[in-house]
Amino acid sequence: MLEWIQAHQFFIDITLISTLLVMSVFVVFHAGVFSLASVGFMAVGAYGTAILTTKSGFPIWLGIVAGVVCASVVALIVGLLVARLSGIYLALATFALAQAILVAIRELHVTNGVQGIIGIPIHAFTWTAVILLVLLGILLELVHRSHVGRALRSARLDDVVARGFGIPVRRYRLAAMVASGALAGLAGALNAHEVGVISPDQYSFTLLVVALTYVVVGGVAYWVGPMVAALALGVFHELMRDVGTDWENITYGLVLIVLILLAPQGLGDPRLRKLFRRRRPKRPAAALQETRT
Repeated sequence: MLEWIQAHQFFIDITLISTLLVMSVFVVFHAGVFSLASVGFMAVGAYGTAILTTKSGFPIWLGIVAGVVCASVVALIVGLLVARLSGIYLALATFALAQAILVAIRELHVTNGVQGIIGIPIHAFTWTAVILLVLLGILLELVHRSHVGRALRSARLDDVVARGFGIPVRRYRLAAMVASGALAGLAGALNAHEVGVISPDQYSFTLLVVALTYVVVGGVAYWVGPMVAALALGVFHELMRDVGTDWENITYGLVLIVLILLAPQGLGDPRLRKLFRRRRPKRPAAALQETRT
């Protein structure tokens, strides 16, 4: 087992880090915030730690913490700017702000523009990422069972009714935006030290689409779905690399389409559970009644 982990350590680390990004998208969607800014926050976290560790000599862990803080602050600012928006307008605004972040990264001298940053201290985060995901799962489960979780679900289902019951919807959604920024920034910071080089092109629309797809497949009602979807589909995508790029993309796309069609609400969709649930044998009395009728 340990030999297999060592042989596939880079792939495992990237999959675990990508799962953090997926959970960043889930956190805001779960609160009813259709935010598309996670990739921008990821870039802030990556560049924050890269600049500090390569140009200022910061230790890796201190650089990662600083990157997470920077991403959280940017997420707070973005959340305040779009606080009065909702629906498609919120999605467009957050996407535009995320693109503005990437444009600023391309233009700033401290980020080396389009050339990016090389020579970032490399470190493997396999067990660290595992522990972080376990702790994140425990935290999300505690929130899910608390009054905060009930408030977030109410805000997602109907924010008008939630406000009528006295739930501070904007405050909870702003907190979800900051939490999303912290998770995305953490994913970006870990990824920067995993690969050792970053550039603005790494944080493209394609990365956002993949994260959104995993959240849709997993569902926004419960945290287990997106996490399982990100891990399982990430492994499946890697295993399909051996069959060639074209077949990999075709098979991967078909699997996603089938999952979405079978479970529009994600892996927790009741229809999916009914599909795999065994039919219970009818009781003799019930069977006799059917024959009489």
